[in-house]
Amino acid sequence: ENALEASLYTDGWWLYYASALLNHPAADDPKAFDPHYGRVQGTSARDYLDRITAMHKRLERLLDKPKDQWPKPKQLPPPPSANILRRKGPITIDGKLDEPAWQEATSLNLNLSWYAKNVNVPTTMWVCWDEQALYVAAKCQLPEGAPLHVPERGRDNSGLWEFDGIEIFLAPNKSGTRYAHFVISALGDVGDILINHKAGGGIFGDPGWNTDVQAAATNTASQYIIEVRIPFKDLAASPKPGQNWGANFCRFRPFRQTWSPTYGGFHTPTRFGTITFVEDPVK
Repeated sequence: ENALEASLYTDGWWLYYASALLNHPAADDPKAFDPHYGRVQGTSARDYLDRITAMHKRLERLLDKPKDQWPKPKQLPPPPSANILRRKGPITIDGKLDEPAWQEATSLNLNLSWYAKNVNVPTTMWVCWDEQALYVAAKCQLPEGAPLHVPERGRDNSGLWEFDGIEIFLAPNKSGTRYAHFVISALGDVGDILINHKAGGGIFGDPGWNTDVQAAATNTASQYIIEVRIPFKDLAASPKPGQNWGANFCRFRPFRQTWSPTYGGFHTPTRFGTITFVEDPVK
């Protein structure tokens, strides 16, 4: 149904991914369900291809009909918004969250998946700002018995987004075509990319873009904590009180948790929430 609506209303859809058809095609192979984008458990590659083929035949019939006879897209709830409070006191980026400033920061709960389903692994983030930078802290509980998953280290590691950690998306002035993507692993490694559709570079942007992000992390058997300082200078002019930016705060593992459900991949700026930079706590 989603592929059908996408084809009708956005001039095409992306078969996401070929691995769902080509890797482990037998439904009784448990490894067939390891990929992040694969088939529903219990179905074979043949089942998947048959569904896609039937959808295409239905699509061709609908395209011959007037648009008012097409299935109507679902009306999604609006993205969330939050007032981001100014930093109240010093913050040291050490992964400990022991400064009083975090008690005064805006808190955000990531209790939904990217398809707005409830998740039961708590993740809380705190956000504040000053003229130079945005500060983000995260406390991420691990599923019971799950080991920390950070198999590789290093700046701008291409697989960083698949590891335990957090993702931060910032779109100055709520731009739908230019935004930054920051990934911080549960061990404090940083990836930063600038996406600018008008300048080319594709949906995943320019990995050669680097800014002076500071990050640190601590972890135990049951959770990890991350602290991040993201300077504004390489992204946009420092925001003024009352200014709105687009933003999202996400955690890929284990349930694709997010502050603002995107109903698809995290790189969906039209589904970013709105953050408003404010001076004082809102009563």
